[in-house]
Amino acid sequence: MKIDPLLSIPPALLKTFTPFKDCTEEELIIIADNSRLSSVKKGDFILQAGSSDEWDYFLVEGELKLIADDGKEQRIISGTEKCKQAVAHLQPRHYTVVAMKPTEYLQVKISLLENLHSEDTDEEGSLETGFISGLPMDNPLYLDIYDDMINDRLDLPSIPEVALRVREMIDRDDSTIEGIAEVIQTDPAISAKLIKAANSALYHGQPRVESCVRATSRLGLLTTQHLVVSFVLRNMFSNKIKSPLLVERARRLWQHSVEVGAISQILARQTPGIDPDQALLAGLLHDIGELIIISYAEKNVDYATNEGALDHLVGELKSKLGEFVLREWHFSDSFVTVAKECEQWGRDSGKKADYCDVVLVAQLQSMAENSNLESLPDLTAVPAYAKLGDSGLSPGLSGTIIDDAMHAISETKALLLH
Repeated sequence: MKIDPLLSIPPALLKTFTPFKDCTEEELIIIADNSRLSSVKKGDFILQAGSSDEWDYFLVEGELKLIADDGKEQRIISGTEKCKQAVAHLQPRHYTVVAMKPTEYLQVKISLLENLHSEDTDEEGSLETGFISGLPMDNPLYLDIYDDMINDRLDLPSIPEVALRVREMIDRDDSTIEGIAEVIQTDPAISAKLIKAANSALYHGQPRVESCVRATSRLGLLTTQHLVVSFVLRNMFSNKIKSPLLVERARRLWQHSVEVGAISQILARQTPGIDPDQALLAGLLHDIGELIIISYAEKNVDYATNEGALDHLVGELKSKLGEFVLREWHFSDSFVTVAKECEQWGRDSGKKADYCDVVLVAQLQSMAENSNLESLPDLTAVPAYAKLGDSGLSPGLSGTIIDDAMHAISETKALLLH
């Protein structure tokens, strides 16, 4: 292994890595003076699983293979998103790291990073501490998710380009309905579903629309945006999942999410200050953390074939992962709060209802139809329940509202499930 002179580390190189991108010039000089560049040949070992040291390692040039204790492997190649974060950050190390070709890497003292960014590190540390709390560090699936999460390698499903472009265009002041419809039409399946939505029972009595432009005009820009995201979300619940148990799990999860979203939309119509379409989308997204766990479980036979073990991990991780994913996707804080807190039945955020209150109650309404009632809290004891509606809900009133809206709920479910 060759160690290059300390002064050979230019600030421009440091700034290519995420932890240093916001550093001042003075900070970069300090980092360079307390770091080192090393080079290795193909086949050389850089880190051993189980080891600990004072350094964080960053790939500068070349290719690395990371080998976990269970034999699973992953590659990191220079110039890709994965190499912008430290390699095998957790200590003791959970991976053996081997160079797959002549490779150059940077070593930076961990204590220096902590001192330079104490405020950011405190925030990250609280996230990591909360994520770890109550979880066994020898759980392989947990470690895979956790290590990828804090090293910015979490395998998130990507939102298709059409959904991103629609969101961007709606945020622009100069966008037109015609322009947005033109983008949507690049995906014929989404375009067809949007026209179907514009002709649903929710718009009973209005003339049928036959074009994406007219559908977008009838639905409105905000509703169009939410529906496009909803349609692409459905595909995320089935992509890359092959295990029969997990395929069925993902199907049930999407059905539950659609039902909660549909009920949330109806409850929002009775609650001042809550937008029904936003409530629908919040309901669809409330369990997004479980989807990430299912996708990771596909790689681990112990969880891909053992629903009890999977249930335990979902209960421990899904709210934390949901919070993380929605922040990564740049959803607003109200959506993040839904993913984080919508199963905290005793939650009380204040006098006014928020989207989390709506989704929380919608979940209870959905579960009451499909679960053992003895496992659920009494609705009258749930603070969120009393905030919904014009002057608070009662079990009888909420049941009446939902019974009266069953046709609309069925239309929404049919739209999103087929």
